[in-house]
Amino acid sequence: MAIKGFGAPKKSYTFENKEVKSKKNTLALAGMAIAIIIIVIVAVILLQKPSDGKSALNVYLPNATIEESSNNTCDDICWLNEGVTKKSAYACGKINDSAKAQECFEKVAIYSLEACMKITDSTKNKECIIANAISQQSIILCDSFKNESEKNECIDKADPCYFKNGTEHSLCVAMSKNNYTYCGKDENCILNFVENTKDINACSAIKVEAKQYACMAIAKGKDSCKNLEQPSQRDLCFETYSMWKNQSFLCDEITYNSMYALECYQYFAVIEKNMDYCKKLAFNNEWSCYLNYSVGTNDVSGCIEINKNAEFSKVKCFTDFAMINRNPGACALMSDPGDAIQCYYSSIFMPDVGPIPKENCANITSNTWKDKCYSYSATGNNEIITCSLVEDNSAMQNCYDKFK
Repeated sequence: MAIKGFGAPKKSYTFENKEVKSKKNTLALAGMAIAIIIIVIVAVILLQKPSDGKSALNVYLPNATIEESSNNTCDDICWLNEGVTKKSAYACGKINDSAKAQECFEKVAIYSLEACMKITDSTKNKECIIANAISQQSIILCDSFKNESEKNECIDKADPCYFKNGTEHSLCVAMSKNNYTYCGKDENCILNFVENTKDINACSAIKVEAKQYACMAIAKGKDSCKNLEQPSQRDLCFETYSMWKNQSFLCDEITYNSMYALECYQYFAVIEKNMDYCKKLAFNNEWSCYLNYSVGTNDVSGCIEINKNAEFSKVKCFTDFAMINRNPGACALMSDPGDAIQCYYSSIFMPDVGPIPKENCANITSNTWKDKCYSYSATGNNEIITCSLVEDNSAMQNCYDKFK
């Protein structure tokens, strides 16, 4: 019975047999020893570095050997074969014989820019750099040339479109990629692309319907313009098609004396240097045609052909001819002295248009304006010798003074 205040009675303690306790201690020590041995073995295996990609375990296998690389005994012929076979500039560089090394570099140069740069023959070095630039489609490699002409040759071969501008560049890219979208909105590019490829789908890139039909006519090689309902559309189509195909007779299909007929006839008047095309037009269109003929061909006879009663058109023709073609001599052909003076002034003092060739001053009838023409020609062309053609001594000295 429990005594109050001391809780439950304690359990009795049984002492373990000494023999049993000794066995347990022995087993525990043995287990610990085995665990330590295992840990040591694993650590050694993990810390052991593999050799030639083989696991550490293989290092300890009986009679295990490491295969020696054949490269350690490779001679020049061996390296040459390896370089060519593997397209390896590194292998070529291992060759002791310089002639064989160059042979190796040359054979793998097309595959390795590194090999290319090690070629000592300047001609072969240039050829392989250009070949690499072409194969990689990269003009950056051309920067290795110090000579500007060689560099440009390399660029032109690696990128044939690089030095082209405007329509020519767009067309070059479109043709090289066989894709008209590279023309963008450039109608001349599109029409050129269609003429070369006969790809009628490219015509859809042109927004104006009349020109679309002209484009389809170019692709098909036959007229499509007559299928258009509106006369103005047909006229524009014929104008575009005739000028593109260089067929002047198609201008006759255009409505008589319309602006499309004017553009068509004056185009052929200029390119064929035949102002008789202008006679197919009437009144002011005919005079406009003569003006464009004279300016476009540098032949003043078109201005002379304008009816003398069409005074405004005649004066404008001579003045435009003199200004644009830098030929003030045409001003002398004007009947009114006041118009001639204005023509001289406009055509001589127009440096933005370009310098006056000295031979264009010879036909000026006014000595004063002729001297001014020679003086401005001398400075514009940076030719002091032209000052000697100035007749007035004071004006001549002023001409020479401009070169001081």
